[in-house]
Amino acid sequence: MVTMNTAMNYLKMYPEFVFGTGYEAFSNKFKETWNVSGNLQAPIKDRLKWSFGDAFEATVKHNEKQIADNGGSFWKATKKSLTSIWPDLKNNWKLAGEAAEAASKSKFIAQLKSVGKVFGKRMPLIGAVITLAVEAPNIFKATKEEGVLTGAGETAKTAGRLGLSTLLGAITQALIPIPLLGGAIGFVGGDMLGRFIFGKTYTEKQAKNQENKSSTDIPQMDFSNIKMPYGGNTALNDAEFMKLEQMYNQAANATGLNSTNPFMQTMPHTINQNNFSTLP
Repeated sequence: MVTMNTAMNYLKMYPEFVFGTGYEAFSNKFKETWNVSGNLQAPIKDRLKWSFGDAFEATVKHNEKQIADNGGSFWKATKKSLTSIWPDLKNNWKLAGEAAEAASKSKFIAQLKSVGKVFGKRMPLIGAVITLAVEAPNIFKATKEEGVLTGAGETAKTAGRLGLSTLLGAITQALIPIPLLGGAIGFVGGDMLGRFIFGKTYTEKQAKNQENKSSTDIPQMDFSNIKMPYGGNTALNDAEFMKLEQMYNQAANATGLNSTNPFMQTMPHTINQNNFSTLP
């Protein structure tokens, strides 16, 4: 059961968890508890419960420390996370190469893994930026066409999807210890689950409605230029006859007009053009 205090903690740590480094703290603690020797023989359900609980507590503490270290500003922590990518890449690349040489291992493979670790730590931030870039036009359109409340609803949907994606990404990263791959599987799966839970976006609904409307619309033919023949057995030319036949069938099949007319219920008919005339 989720208490009010727990819900408030979720909200407080959401920004740091999705855009900062809370993801890494959660994943590392989840992995640590999951692999404790005393837990290995326990049922999967219990291991998940223990691992999630410990990871949640570790993330709350991590979030509080990050905010405190940056003057209470989440945005300063996020800026630091972004601007430190390149320095971390260079430093980790160098250290990984030196460690590999000392251990007589492949230097290139070790350095490649170091790159994966750096980006793996910031994968939630990268994924969040991509998701927001994709969803921004949808939120703007919803707000412009339906008002602030609809726009806020679309924003909430996006936030929910991001939170769920990041959470599952952190768990799968702990269970699949391959840099980037484990987290990517959970992130994509979480986004798909989020779409199922929170429903289609405003733009997707509009496109679906337009598609349904287009499929049920009756094509309107332009018969204004038909030259009707008069007298005797004067026949229509092919183009004029085709237009007349289309008009006849369209009128015969108009929705709701022919339900009580047995003759019209047998439509469409094919008219014999031979010696066709509008007059007897």
